[in-house]
Amino acid sequence: MNLVLPLVIGALGVGYPALFAAMTLSRAPRWRAKSRVDVLVEGLTAALMLVLVHEFFAWWVVPAVLWLVPVAIFTAGVVGAVIRWPSLPWMREGRTLRRTVLGASVSVVVVAVILWVVLG
Repeated sequence: MNLVLPLVIGALGVGYPALFAAMTLSRAPRWRAKSRVDVLVEGLTAALMLVLVHEFFAWWVVPAVLWLVPVAIFTAGVVGAVIRWPSLPWMREGRTLRRTVLGASVSVVVVAVILWVVLG
């Protein structure tokens, strides 16, 4: 039985929500979110990873209660985003509106296509 794909998806499913939580909860400037657009895009990506973990992880290998681990991490990230939201600018300093909109649009389109393929 090949468990490589479920293990990779499981690692991504925990890793992306953990990165999202780190960027919204961290006090270190290196990890901290730089803008509201960053928070929205990374939150959307972390949510996509939760969908992928739910759909493709080998739940017959591990107890289903482990599903709560990435969900709890993502929830912590959402709480951090709500707390940090008022102090964040909409766009990163030094980035143009065009670059911000283009980057966010590409990310949203990629997430939408992946969800459409996976759930469609």
